[in-house]
Amino acid sequence: MKLIYTIHTGTSNNSNLFCGYRNAEELLDSLLLSSFTSGKHFESCELYCDSRFENIIKEDGRQFPFTKIIPCLDELDNWLFEKNWAYAKVYVYSLQNGPFVHLDCDAIICDGLPPALLDKKFIFQQKEMLYKEAFGFYTSAYKEAKRLGLLSVKHNDIPDYAMNMGLFACLDKNYLPLVKEYATLILLYLKNQQHNYDKIYFKNEQPMLFEQLFIMNVLFDNGLKEDDDFATFISDDNKNTFLPLYRYAHFFRAIKRSEIVTQAIKKELWSLGLAKI
Repeated sequence: MKLIYTIHTGTSNNSNLFCGYRNAEELLDSLLLSSFTSGKHFESCELYCDSRFENIIKEDGRQFPFTKIIPCLDELDNWLFEKNWAYAKVYVYSLQNGPFVHLDCDAIICDGLPPALLDKKFIFQQKEMLYKEAFGFYTSAYKEAKRLGLLSVKHNDIPDYAMNMGLFACLDKNYLPLVKEYATLILLYLKNQQHNYDKIYFKNEQPMLFEQLFIMNVLFDNGLKEDDDFATFISDDNKNTFLPLYRYAHFFRAIKRSEIVTQAIKKELWSLGLAKI
C-alpha cells in the first residue's frame, strides 16, 4: 500500500501559498517529518504537487523520502478559487488506481495503521458531529449552498456528520469508483459555484463542506455502513482510542503556526539528522 501527499501552492498571490504555514521553511519541515516518520510504514510514498512546489522542494536540498514526485496540479490554477484549496486533495484521491492512504502534510502517523482497521474499505481521521456547536459551520454552509442552488438534487439532504480528512484511506481497490464519484460530485459543485462565488458568505468553510461532508453523501447513497465498511482512526468523542499504541498527531489550522509546534518539529528533525543546515 502507498502513502500519498498533496501540495498545491497555487498562484503567487494565493493566501494559501504555504498550505497554512507562515513560510516555505515551516511547510517543508512539517512535510519532511511527516513523510519520513509515516512513510516507513508503507511500501511507497508519493507527493502530488504543482511545478512551483516541485522547484521549492528541489531547492531545499534535503532528501525527502518520496518514491515519486508528480507535478500534476498546475491546471487547477486556471479556475480554482483559493478558498477551495481542498479540491486539490480530492483530485489526487481520484487519480489513484490502487489502495492508498492520503495524509495531510501537518499530520503524522508514528506507528502505522492499526491492524484492527485494515479490513475496512475506508478509514478517516475522525467524525465531526453536526449537532455539536464546534461544527455548526457545516450546517450553515450547507444551508447556504442549498439556498443558492449549488447542490445536486440527489444530495439535497444534509448527513448527520462529516469526516475530518487529515487522514483518508481507501483500502479496497473495488471501491475506488466511489472515490471518483465523490471527486466528480465536488467538481460539479465547484463549477456551479463559479457563477455564485461572490454571493457565498461561508467561503472559508467551503473546503470542509465539500471535502469532509460530501463524502458521507456518497458512502450512504451506496449503502456503506459505519463499522462494517468504514471507520475512524480517532474515536467519536475526540479521544484517540489508538493513540497510546499508534501515536497520531494532526497540527491543524493555527496550531501548525504556533512556535511550540514549529520548534518541536525542528528539534525532532535535528534529532533525526534531517534539519536544514
